[in-house]
Amino acid sequence: MPLFLWKKSYEIGIAENDTQHRNLVGIINELSDAMITKKGYIVVPHILEKLEDYIQSHFTTEEEIMRDTKYPALDEHCQEHLAMTTKVIGFKRACAKNHEINVVEVLNFLRDWLKEHIVMSDKKLKANIQTMDA
Repeated sequence: MPLFLWKKSYEIGIAENDTQHRNLVGIINELSDAMITKKGYIVVPHILEKLEDYIQSHFTTEEEIMRDTKYPALDEHCQEHLAMTTKVIGFKRACAKNHEINVVEVLNFLRDWLKEHIVMSDKKLKANIQTMDA
């Protein structure tokens, strides 16, 4: 059973971003499954690599949309992206150095990111775009 289920309330109304956010939910669930099946030590490095690829691609897409729509909180939002990137790179380094990582800590971080950043910060982008379209 997936740890995290996608809810319609997570959608921000930008199809590409919503698809990417669903992909993040998939990565979270993949990591959770690895922990539950006790295969974490085998697949966690791969999942962290996938996560880093995801955030690079997603943040690039999202920041382009923000620049194109003259999003007023672009700098703050980019700082949030930088903080997540730094955290994920830290997880990857810890895993590479020790060949161990606290999967629960990673899952909690990703869950919180999804709930706080996507649901709160990214929804502001949606509101900004709707204001422009009005």
